[in-house]
Amino acid sequence: MNNHNDHTGQSSNELYDRLSPDIRAKLSAHEQTSTVPAGERLISHRECPRHLMIVNSGSVEISLPTGKRIVPVAVAAKGKVFGLRTLVSGSPAEIDVTALEECELTLLPISDVLEVLKQHPQMFLAIAQVLSADLKMVEAVLRQRTLSMARRSPALAAG
Repeated sequence: MNNHNDHTGQSSNELYDRLSPDIRAKLSAHEQTSTVPAGERLISHRECPRHLMIVNSGSVEISLPTGKRIVPVAVAAKGKVFGLRTLVSGSPAEIDVTALEECELTLLPISDVLEVLKQHPQMFLAIAQVLSADLKMVEAVLRQRTLSMARRSPALAAG
């Protein structure tokens, strides 16, 4: 990971778009940018990320390890924020996030985000909205895969 202390104040992402200019400014004071190569793991399941990660350019694959298999769930690009569930719950990630191509990221240390969150608890609503959108996306993926499986196996549909 190539890190830069470039406080760019990126405002076009799913979290910042829901926050007031004052809160965005406080968060941007803690931003660093990083360029990562294709194939680099950004978030690993069973680990707690130390940063919120905002994708500024490039694309990443979100996958879910299930036993011996890794199931690709979605591809995300500019504006996607990772690490919010760990920020709120303190629990390790349950997904893997891997760069599909060179990506530029904005990194926000979790500890700094928590300090801003303590000062501005209204941020919880914005975080809940992002997490709710993530859940809706996963539900759509599961629904699509279930329908696809049912079409391939009529016995499952009759189940």
